[in-house]
Amino acid sequence: MKFFIVCPGGLEAVLAQELEEIVTRPEIKALGRSSIEPAPSSLTGGIGVEGPLALSMAINLYSRIASRVLLKMTDEPYKSEDDLYRQAKAIGWEDWFSSNQTLRVDITAQRSPLKSL
Repeated sequence: MKFFIVCPGGLEAVLAQELEEIVTRPEIKALGRSSIEPAPSSLTGGIGVEGPLALSMAINLYSRIASRVLLKMTDEPYKSEDDLYRQAKAIGWEDWFSSNQTLRVDITAQRSPLKSL
């Protein structure tokens, strides 16, 4: 699974170091293989991580820098609202929650070509 670990702008390199320390803990290594993207050279507001779902929970528990741990549901390019709709429709939402539950969607976009964001 791919995650994006959110942090305040400017702390990406520090977060990357902290994540390296977290994933090398014996109890975290036992969860399975994980990888951390290199710290970006520009401000991105976070670091990408790949690993099992339990890794996201461990990061949420142990990180002092991360403000959120987000699961990437898709990572496809888009050019229009229709592309986003198609991608969202292709996700197996029933694997995550039942039709009796609600879903809240918050969108933050910078320099988006889409008009409705």
